[in-house]
Amino acid sequence: MKVKTMPFKNLKKRKEYNKNYRSEHLEDIKRANKEWYLNNKNRVKKYQEDNKERITEWQKKYDQKRAGSKKDRARITRLTSGGIGYHNVIKKPYPKTQKCQLCKKVKEHLEYHHWDKIESGIEIKGIWICHLCHKFITLMELNPNYPNLYKKYIKIKKKINETARNDV
Repeated sequence: MKVKTMPFKNLKKRKEYNKNYRSEHLEDIKRANKEWYLNNKNRVKKYQEDNKERITEWQKKYDQKRAGSKKDRARITRLTSGGIGYHNVIKKPYPKTQKCQLCKKVKEHLEYHHWDKIESGIEIKGIWICHLCHKFITLMELNPNYPNLYKKYIKIKKKINETARNDV
């Protein structure tokens, strides 16, 4: 039995062949990848757990290398909103300094907070912020009365602390 080899030694021809092959067999490739993942879920999770630092470092290097480039802004990124995933979302470039645009602290990972309606292929206005600031901003947007609730919380906390001191 003869082993099938790549039809071209020429790099340009090989790339063209691979591109055509992928486009012709995309559904089969997706199905095979999904099937492999489902059959190897535990193996993938174990690898991710065992190599957490290595993966984080790779992602950090990748983001820094691609930060600010046109490709970075237009690359396929997954943006979730209410549990729904959106692809082909164009974001502002990832900040090279890795500083949260709100608290100004340098963080390993920044999240993109947006306020526009999400549409594929259109630049989504937003800011790169740390996880804590992202949670805070989302909470503020969901409950415009939040500043008043926070003030109320501070008053109650102060009253409880004063009562506790008086009891001692």
